[in-house]
Amino acid sequence: MSDSQPARGRPSHIDPAAIADAAIALFQAHGYDAISMDRVAEEAGISRRSLFRYFPAKGDLVWHGSAPVEARLHGILTALPAGALTYAVLTDAVVDSLHALDHREGVTRARLRLIASHADLLAQGPTKLATFWTALADFLTAKLRDPHRARVLALAIRTVVFDALLRWAAGEEHDFSATVSTALESLGTLGTLSEC
Repeated sequence: MSDSQPARGRPSHIDPAAIADAAIALFQAHGYDAISMDRVAEEAGISRRSLFRYFPAKGDLVWHGSAPVEARLHGILTALPAGALTYAVLTDAVVDSLHALDHREGVTRARLRLIASHADLLAQGPTKLATFWTALADFLTAKLRDPHRARVLALAIRTVVFDALLRWAAGEEHDFSATVSTALESLGTLGTLSEC
């Protein structure tokens, strides 16, 4: 076999993040709808079967990378001293956890732009991020001792954060923190309105 021919067979190591990055680059260059899973596998240098082992659906390639955010938020919230939970502390924890997103060369912005421009990807959001937001709702339920209030607060934060991230992705601002923080501050003022 010559050096110019690619190695055949199963790679010794498969890096799911590298596969997702290759897919994002393809989607950006050629369009999400124009790229097949076969093309992603070819670009990543793996078999179609290996690709589907890690990413059962094309949308999973775009949504890849949210687990570190969940782990970071969990770590922050569980480290809070008893009685330390305020809305400001909670929203700071959420913004801080988002720093676990992959910001190399605009990967997160590219993912969010793809999500915003494809209804099918956008519709997957609640499912793809369910564990993250359920963990937040469970944490709030334990702290607030009011499941209904905790769920409403978690859903409101989820909606505001996701919308803020999509708005940030559509712009050119380098850091998402200000966009998300401002949105969460606006949400916090709603509880103080005396008239609507």
